[in-house]
Amino acid sequence: MFSAGCRFSAGYMFSAGCMFSAGCRFSAGCMFSAGCMFSAGCMFSAGCRFSAGYMFSAGCMFSAGYMFSAGCRFSAGCMFSAGCMFSAGCRFSAGCMFSAGCRFSAGCRFSAGCMFSAGYMFSAGCMFSAGCMFSAGCRFSAGCRFSAGCRFSAGCMFSAGCRFSAGYMFSAGCRFSAGYMFSAGCRFSAGCRFSAGCRFSAGCRFSAGCMFSAGCRFSAGYMFSAGCRFSAGCMFSAGCMFSAGCMFSAGCRFSAGCRFSSGCMFSAGCRLAEFMSTAPFLSTMSTCNGASRHLPLSSWAIPSRSLTVFHQELEEVLESELSGNFKKTALALLDRPSEYAARQLQKAMKGLGTDESVLIEVLCTRTNKEIIAIKEDYQRLFDRSLESDVKGDTSGNLKKILVSLLQANRNEGDDVDKDLAGQDAKDLYDAGEGRWGTDELAFNEVLAKRSYKQLRATFQAYQILIGKDIEEAIEEETSGDLQKAYLTLVRCARDCEGYFAERLYKSMKGAGTDEETLIRIIVTRAEVDLQGIKAKFQEKYQKSLSDMVHSDTSGEFRKLLVALLH
Repeated sequence: MFSAGCRFSAGYMFSAGCMFSAGCRFSAGCMFSAGCMFSAGCMFSAGCRFSAGYMFSAGCMFSAGYMFSAGCRFSAGCMFSAGCMFSAGCRFSAGCMFSAGCRFSAGCRFSAGCMFSAGYMFSAGCMFSAGCMFSAGCRFSAGCRFSAGCRFSAGCMFSAGCRFSAGYMFSAGCRFSAGYMFSAGCRFSAGCRFSAGCRFSAGCRFSAGCMFSAGCRFSAGYMFSAGCRFSAGCMFSAGCMFSAGCMFSAGCRFSAGCRFSSGCMFSAGCRLAEFMSTAPFLSTMSTCNGASRHLPLSSWAIPSRSLTVFHQELEEVLESELSGNFKKTALALLDRPSEYAARQLQKAMKGLGTDESVLIEVLCTRTNKEIIAIKEDYQRLFDRSLESDVKGDTSGNLKKILVSLLQANRNEGDDVDKDLAGQDAKDLYDAGEGRWGTDELAFNEVLAKRSYKQLRATFQAYQILIGKDIEEAIEEETSGDLQKAYLTLVRCARDCEGYFAERLYKSMKGAGTDEETLIRIIVTRAEVDLQGIKAKFQEKYQKSLSDMVHSDTSGEFRKLLVALLH
């Protein structure tokens, strides 16, 4: 028996049964036979060797380079420095702490609460009880088993065959080799990688019983209910949701926002084109709001760089798989409203000639906030200034009113100034009917800057002052595209929903259908005032908008538009 405070130099050999009190210190090279017992506080320098059967009480500290044979037992609170090596069969009680670089042979067992710093390597067969915590860089060989509640920091690497019970949490950057099995309740953070081809991005949640074959790829936001099965090669973009029992054969590809009900079965090679005509896709695209239907999906914890990739990949699939007006509508739904409007404006000015009607419809009907967003997206998408392009592709007084609208300086308050309304009514008369020619600057000042409520008061004052409606005066005093722009501004100030109802009716009236206008209005107003537009359409034309769209369109294009209208 050795009392507290004893010091032993290098080269000592201790036979079985020796007992050391707290505070003993052992230099490098000491050798201890089986059965020695060390009380709390003993300190061992590098190079000491311990045969099987050692017992270490709480608080023992071991420097780098220790080697422990099979059967050693370590009580709670032991601390092991970098470089320690533990043979098979060692057991560690709760609370042990291990520094970077320790190596553990097969069969080691760790009780709840053990903490491991970065750089650990564990051989096959190690078993870890609930509550163990592993820092970044730990490596686990095949066959390791982990009980519920273990936590793994970013960068951990696991070899094939590891098994994880319910409740595991894995931080970003963990890597898993082929053959993994994950029980119910596992959650995987962004950046986890699974070998054998499976890839699961941020936000995925997997319920008990899901099976994924090699090559499956799932983008951010997936939720899988119990029993889903996916064969090799399936690819699913962000936001898909799968109910219990879905089965997907090899090669299926589905884009963002798809929802699959319980029991759905998809045969091998099923692609976006076939699926987009089905009820689940049409329901998703017509009922999801902008946050979930339009990529990028800002509410998901995905790096913006990855979002760009998802968006590009999905757009490429739509371009290759679809055609005609169905493709145009699907691509329009993929964009945010401001992005789609920016694309429509660029298309209207691209090449020879300009489609002034599109410029007028878009710019004369948007709020300040919407115009600012359109300008920003136009600059981002095309690396050009929208205002500069409008100036270059229009001329005269039309250019002046459109440029005025692009300043986004309209008063959008609720207050109405009756005196100002009377003065504006007089100014409009003096600039139009009250003079030879028309002073467009006065019209621009009033129509582009006054709030809609203020404009309605001005139009009423004009009727009282002149005895004529403002629209009649504009039709008499102006012509062409300028007249269209002024009338659009007046009609939107009075009844924006009625204006769009009229535009939709004219796009389908008579021989032929203006599908471009039909798509543009239904898509851009779907989350703004489409229900009000439908009501105005019914009121003005005594027929439902859905019925008229149904009779003037066909195929999958018709199905998608009708779904958006419901």
